[in-house]
Amino acid sequence: MHTLTSTLQTEIRKPSRTLALSAIVTGQPPEAHGWEFAALHTDALADTAHGSTIAPSGALYQVRLDGSTVKARRIADPSAVADWTGSTWITIATSGTATPGVAIASDPTLGTDSVYVFWVDSTDGRTIRASVSTDGVTWTNEVVIVENAAYQVRHVAGVLTAGEIHCVYVLDQQSGAPDEFLVSIERVAAVWGTRVLQATARYNCNGIGAARGEGLTDIHVVVADGEGTNGLERRLSVATFDTVGNTWTAASSAIIKHSSGSGFDFRRPRLAMPTTASPRHALTWVESYAGSGATPAYERPMLCLSPSRLWFPEWVPWDQATQYGFDLLRAAAAVWYLVGAKYVHRAPSDAITLAANRVDVSADVASIRIDTARANGPTTAHVRLDDRGTYTTAAVSGATKIVRPGSRLSIKLGYRTSAGAEGIWQAPLWIDRVDHVFADDRWWLDIRAIDAWSILDRLHPAITTQFTAATTIQALLERILWRVVAVAPTTPTSLNISLSGAIWNPSRNFADIARELLDLAGTRLRFRTDQAATDGAGWASALAQALETTAQASTYTYGTDHPILALTATLGGQRINHVAAAGATAGPYLTDSHDHTAIRRWWRRLTSALVDRRIGSLANVQTAGDAALRQDQAADEGDSLEVPLNPAQEIGDTIAITSARAGLSAALYVIVGQRISVVRIGNRPHATSRYDLAAL
Repeated sequence: MHTLTSTLQTEIRKPSRTLALSAIVTGQPPEAHGWEFAALHTDALADTAHGSTIAPSGALYQVRLDGSTVKARRIADPSAVADWTGSTWITIATSGTATPGVAIASDPTLGTDSVYVFWVDSTDGRTIRASVSTDGVTWTNEVVIVENAAYQVRHVAGVLTAGEIHCVYVLDQQSGAPDEFLVSIERVAAVWGTRVLQATARYNCNGIGAARGEGLTDIHVVVADGEGTNGLERRLSVATFDTVGNTWTAASSAIIKHSSGSGFDFRRPRLAMPTTASPRHALTWVESYAGSGATPAYERPMLCLSPSRLWFPEWVPWDQATQYGFDLLRAAAAVWYLVGAKYVHRAPSDAITLAANRVDVSADVASIRIDTARANGPTTAHVRLDDRGTYTTAAVSGATKIVRPGSRLSIKLGYRTSAGAEGIWQAPLWIDRVDHVFADDRWWLDIRAIDAWSILDRLHPAITTQFTAATTIQALLERILWRVVAVAPTTPTSLNISLSGAIWNPSRNFADIARELLDLAGTRLRFRTDQAATDGAGWASALAQALETTAQASTYTYGTDHPILALTATLGGQRINHVAAAGATAGPYLTDSHDHTAIRRWWRRLTSALVDRRIGSLANVQTAGDAALRQDQAADEGDSLEVPLNPAQEIGDTIAITSARAGLSAALYVIVGQRISVVRIGNRPHATSRYDLAAL
């Protein structure tokens, strides 16, 4: 239950109250940017190796490889089409090599532009060269390193931060796969030195991307390489280099992988680290498919956002075909660019503080209904707006354009108190559909919204994922929930149950996978809104909280100070009173969970079987069996309660009910379903809450 202020709690218990409500639409999908990219510029040039960076001046620098010619240009104002069409490519060198391609980097911590370009000399394939410029016109070339005559350099990347200059590259020692290694080299006092080779041998690499870590002391490198027999299991992996100790501090860990023989591969990855304005890791790459039967081959660029660089939960395709990928760049005023070898796309700022990305629809609300049918189940909302011409172009254009599918719908409900309008932001919602409705001789705009559970119901694993090592339920949930929240719950302790050999198949949605895990842990998961979040929206404003299904202390009492409008108190109806649980056969791990009170009513054991071979300890099997019994007990209840709105109450809360007529005195129940109804009568809205309950 959310915290009630003393003034709000006093107002709730009054026989007559004045409802306060807010309904705000902001243009942000769950834990993602609300980008609206549009084509800005197209070059009549070939698709080729390229790179882009935005320097401190705000200028965009771009480098490309035409044959063996390395070219660069400076776009003073990347938002101006004229600056693109009027730009001039300047030849830096004529000795570039196609496979390693080119890399470009600038130092964002300096007050002036300092841009480096890196490439591999085509004359020998083992000399890395660099060129530096402060204006995009004059470029000064230098040699970074000449590798051993028996070696070849396959890919290059550059990282500049806080005055430090690093070149990271893939070195092929040509001794028989796996024989490719990551190497970092630093430029200190105008001299390239301190070459550090990572000891991990890799199968053939298809590209690397590098970015400075949040603390400015690490460089994180994403690599498209392989593992398994002959490296045929193609993957994206991440390695870390400590720039203070000049050591590779972490072995590479796979973040995405395709199985051997799948025909899929990864190429040209690029990595961008979180910032204050964009607190997510961003990864782009090219998905390469060799083709099979009637399915043609393709090279498809992909984009992914994640709270962690070590696990990328969801990725989406970009609709411009290229085998060389694109750079995702953020410029001044939070303008975004997708820059490829031929195409440039621009998206205006998606900051929800801007008027274009925020619409307050509170004054037009005619009714609200928020339904949560069951614990660990989806929440849906129906909001009807009185449309007096305001929403004619909703979801299409104009001031109400962002009232559209994918936008956040934040609803605050409460009352007017002695301290003013006070309320609680309800569960996080996102618009699913918008309907123009003509009824009762007037026009309405109907908004249908869904919650995080509903979104997870629609999402499936993109590929089969197997967790070969024992993994806790908490860690598995985290990898699921990152699609809708930034931080997964770490309590209760039952989330620490470990499972061996967990497998996610594309045939199952993430909500069902999560529910299965929660049932094993004996927990309910609810999504709530950070009450400190502006407009109840923004990054990390959607939170997840796990609650044990065991008896908890009451959060609120109904029937004394808070009146009851309707009540159903059910006795009996329980169909299960015994769970026989079995875990891994190695034990064998067999346990029983009994409801002895229910057994003695019938003098029969009404048994449900639970078998999960992934559970490898007797204690964890017992925990899972006890949880399953509690779930069965709750499922058989038919209790319900209707009261004047308590905006702080949430699904999963334990409440107490007192009713002399029903024989209840502070009887404990848990809320397993909830409906909030708001109807505006005249100029005054009225609200009630209806709870489906399970007795404790």
